[in-house]
Amino acid sequence: MRNDTKLRVAAIFLFILWKQLAVAQAIFTVDGFAKEYYGKIEISDTTEVISKGWVAIYDLNPPFIWSS
Repeated sequence: MRNDTKLRVAAIFLFILWKQLAVAQAIFTVDGFAKEYYGKIEISDTTEVISKGWVAIYDLNPPFIWSS
């Protein structure tokens, strides 16, 4: 195989791998548990029972902070 063909095959392979990883991740919004807060959950691999991810809780009414 020539070098330019190898490079093209490697680029296509990396693109397909990148698209697969992007599809596997999911972010869910969780609301309805309180008027003042909502949450977001990110799961890296939705096909697995246990997977990496994160949970964040956001305040809809943050406290007012004076700045001078």
